[in-house]
Amino acid sequence: MRITVVCIALLLAVVFSAPANPAVVNLNGTATDEEALKRLSQALMQAVEKKDQQTLEALIAPEYSLQVPGSPERTGRGEWISNAMKKDWSNFRYEHLAVRVDGDHATVTSKLYFKIAPIPLMLDSGVVDIWIKRAGRWQVTARYLGESAIQLRIAFILGLLTASFLIGAWYGLVRLSKARNPGST
Repeated sequence: MRITVVCIALLLAVVFSAPANPAVVNLNGTATDEEALKRLSQALMQAVEKKDQQTLEALIAPEYSLQVPGSPERTGRGEWISNAMKKDWSNFRYEHLAVRVDGDHATVTSKLYFKIAPIPLMLDSGVVDIWIKRAGRWQVTARYLGESAIQLRIAFILGLLTASFLIGAWYGLVRLSKARNPGST
């Protein structure tokens, strides 16, 4: 009987001392890596908006590069930070921010919306950030940008305008040709 009571007491102690959602709290009782990376992703873009070079240098790993998939061109850490400091970025907003942690490596994916002066429109891009944890601190090592919906819309509109112009020019040339040669059909 005494062993049964001790077993029940231990079982109850384990059940009631465990966090309600183990994904939310780690053994130290601090935020999980997933939550930390969501906050760090926000902090990264807030640092760009506020021109906080010190925070950018702390969050961006020395080997950082920015790349559009399929493009051989890469923007290194120094150039990326320089662009962040020079250009007028604002209104950053993430949608569908998702974090996947695998040990000391993580992938953060999202749709990022932002403005950059002098463009009056809200721009967007799919974003994949690769993070690594070193000495207990997360740093982003790479960013991959996807296509922007607004860029696709602008390209479509420019295509329509170009086609309209070419059709109009062709129609004008046909009319001009008929005006010069009234007997031909």
